[in-house]
Amino acid sequence: MSTAAATDFTATASTHICGQTKVIQISKSDDQMVTRRILTLVTSQVWYKVGSSYEHGGVTGVSHVLEHMMFKGTEKLAPGEFSRIIAENGGDENAFTGRDYTAYFQTMAADRLPISFELEAQHLRFLTLPEEEFLKELEGVAIT
Repeated sequence: MSTAAATDFTATASTHICGQTKVIQISKSDDQMVTRRILTLVTSQVWYKVGSSYEHGGVTGVSHVLEHMMFKGTEKLAPGEFSRIIAENGGDENAFTGRDYTAYFQTMAADRLPISFELEAQHLRFLTLPEEEFLKELEGVAIT
């Protein structure tokens, strides 16, 4: 918005919450109302205290392999279903491994947070490590 256009608006503004969407209404000087809707997003993160510094010779890279395996399914979720559910709910997800940690995160509308928690609970309780998927991941990540 240019500086000149900004002067077309008065300082009067009101906000209210409509579900999980913040609604902002700004009055223009010609008594027109401009409405903007802002979606409230949250990012849910789960951090595990395990990374490459916990590995020893002969198994380095395994933390990264296991990071990838978390997306390969659980007893209740087929491979790829975790990501599909997040995407169907308007979110995105990813993970990363460092020297001292492995972290998983999802970003989505605040009212979808329980979905994120349920999916992470699936990882914690029902993770499966299908041998064929594990072998594929071993090929893609350098294990030394």
